[in-house]
Amino acid sequence: PEDRASFWEKIETHLPGNRVRQFKMILELPHEATPQTRLNIMLDFTRQMFKERDIPFWCALHSPIGGINDPRNYHAHIVYIGRPAKIIDHYESVTIDRHGRNRHDGQAIREWDFACPVSYKKAGHNRVTYPYRQGNDPTLRMEHRKMTPIHARFARIVNQHMRLAGLSVRYDPKNTS
Repeated sequence: PEDRASFWEKIETHLPGNRVRQFKMILELPHEATPQTRLNIMLDFTRQMFKERDIPFWCALHSPIGGINDPRNYHAHIVYIGRPAKIIDHYESVTIDRHGRNRHDGQAIREWDFACPVSYKKAGHNRVTYPYRQGNDPTLRMEHRKMTPIHARFARIVNQHMRLAGLSVRYDPKNTS
């Protein structure tokens, strides 16, 4: 949780402006499946949706609370950003000298690429840029807006796992919430 909180604080600090920084989805999981099958469904889904695109995400699987809510209420919550990001080696202080060369001061640290500043002077003024920051993933944003491709992918993965488990339940992407 501390890593997650730190990540979102860095997003707020280093990706300023009035843009959407966090996307969320809740996916219904088949109650007929075993806990391992539900986990495998989410591992495959998150790998295809996020890991293969280098999109940071957090996923939590929830199961029903006995006697309090519907015993079929298995679902997953996912939060993610709309751009690739990765942890890179960076120095505490990086500047570009007047010849355009990088100068590294301080110790090397591991940091998210979008949070690694480089300082330079231009026309006598100190400036800061974030050259390692990656752009938004337009395909992911479009999928999130329409949700249809996400539902289709999720249904395909669920159905594949249910077939492997020998269960007859199938998801229809048009009815996936």
